[in-house]
Amino acid sequence: MGHAHAFTTLPPLAWVERLGPRIVHLHVHDNAGDDDRHLAPGEGSIDFAELYGAFQRHCPEAVLSLELECGVESILRSLAWSRGMDAAGPAE
Repeated sequence: MGHAHAFTTLPPLAWVERLGPRIVHLHVHDNAGDDDRHLAPGEGSIDFAELYGAFQRHCPEAVLSLELECGVESILRSLAWSRGMDAAGPAE
């Protein structure tokens, strides 16, 4: 999702809404929209709470891969947060 944020004018949420069930695999990382930094979700400007809800609504069978270039603490926080989003179920 970070690539969509950094390299296109269409917001990541719009990509998910438009492609929906055709999405089978997502590489998840954050950035500020100006470079392809592979930050942990929440460390850039992507609204991942909104985006994870969209994943659950539009492509619930998609495999999510965290694609991060950060320290172990950020990776573990990202895993815990992602698991919590999954446990929360689809956002309304």
